[in-house]
Amino acid sequence: MSDPTPRIGRPPQDLLPRFWSKVDKRGPEECWPWLGSYLPSGYGAFWLGRNNVTAHRVAYMLLVGSVPECLMIRHACDHKWCVNPAHLSVGTHVDNMSDKVERERQARGESHGMSVHSDDEVRRVRAALACGHHQTSIAFCAGTDRQFVWRIAHGFSWKHVK
Repeated sequence: MSDPTPRIGRPPQDLLPRFWSKVDKRGPEECWPWLGSYLPSGYGAFWLGRNNVTAHRVAYMLLVGSVPECLMIRHACDHKWCVNPAHLSVGTHVDNMSDKVERERQARGESHGMSVHSDDEVRRVRAALACGHHQTSIAFCAGTDRQFVWRIAHGFSWKHVK
């Protein structure tokens, strides 16, 4: 069985100078901005052999060690452009999504691009529920569907709105 860990192995002579020439290397605790090209996702891009790899992954591999292909590199600083290995750690996709939720970087409520309701509408629905109005009548008066009201009433949606 082959090892899924991508290895840089013995890097080509020009790899290190080529990579570090695209980094604004600052203090050990500061973010190190990537100065090279970027992927549409906002992450730095670096050609490693025939592959276009994220710059933060290459920085981690160069200064810390190899990364199993099934894992990703997480940013403690939340800056996609940072390649400081002190800000990077290995984790799963679930770890990365948990970071996003804990740091409140997950779009939710009216800040979500697909939202059709506002925080104020949710507050009005909650006030009507507290007054004892039926969910069906609240939905009708609010011009929305019963499912929206039901999800608020049962704590499945809009938990962040107080």
